[in-house]
Amino acid sequence: MNIEHSHAPENEQRVKTKIILEFMRHGEKENDKTKSDEEVRLTEKGRMMAGEKGEELDPQKEVSLAWGSPKKRTQETALRAMFPDIDPNASLEDIEEMIREEQKFGKKLIVDERLSFDLSGPEGKEMLAAFKEGKYLQYLISESDKRAIELGDKTSSSYLRYAGNISEIINRYAKIGDNFNRIASKDDKYKEFGNQLKRYLATHQGVAEGFVAKVLEEAQGPEKRDEFISSVGSGFKETEGIHLEIQNNGNHQEITITYQINGNKETIAVSRDLIENIIKDREEFEKKITTQ
Repeated sequence: MNIEHSHAPENEQRVKTKIILEFMRHGEKENDKTKSDEEVRLTEKGRMMAGEKGEELDPQKEVSLAWGSPKKRTQETALRAMFPDIDPNASLEDIEEMIREEQKFGKKLIVDERLSFDLSGPEGKEMLAAFKEGKYLQYLISESDKRAIELGDKTSSSYLRYAGNISEIINRYAKIGDNFNRIASKDDKYKEFGNQLKRYLATHQGVAEGFVAKVLEEAQGPEKRDEFISSVGSGFKETEGIHLEIQNNGNHQEITITYQINGNKETIAVSRDLIENIIKDREEFEKKITTQ
């Protein structure tokens, strides 16, 4: 049954359902100057890291999906997190072939530009310079949107672009969560999986951090945002990220985000309105650049 597009009838007895989104930075990448950035793969250590992350997350393969950016290292990270028992020496292509052979799994990888980064515009040089100086996140939060507007940069990554892109993905799953709850309330096929779906989304340094920073800024103010940025330094370490849950109990939905700050886990509840407002802020930001 297609959860994303089903309009199952309302059921008086509704179960509690959950969609889990695990956003993570990719594992350690190889340093191969002969390859394009899109083709750079994980090192042996990076493959092990991704598999260990998966073991920690206890994936349910039958009801899970992997998401990655167009860069191969994220795709392999997400797939290895979802299939942690895969041969550490297997290539990304080997994993994809295994999935094709296992008909019960079906399509398991979604490639999405919103999980990537872009330094191709005029602001990209400034962001790269900040990265080399170890000030990437500080520049991202305090300067990137302003400079994109000043330079008329329609392509380079920025604070609101990162936050808006991740918010779009989350908002999509918030809507899916409503459908999933109706379906699971009528069909017990998901009961053996705890009436939950899991998604493993591998991305790059700064992407998930930018989203968390924007959420904290909107929900708790700039001081909490800056505390988070200070605590993560240059960004999440390899395979680290955020844990997000979308819980539905009938018509009631709750979204929570768990992240690390100063070595401790913190959880914040956010509304769908907040997520949608970040998307609207990103859209207004794009309009300012278009009218320059």
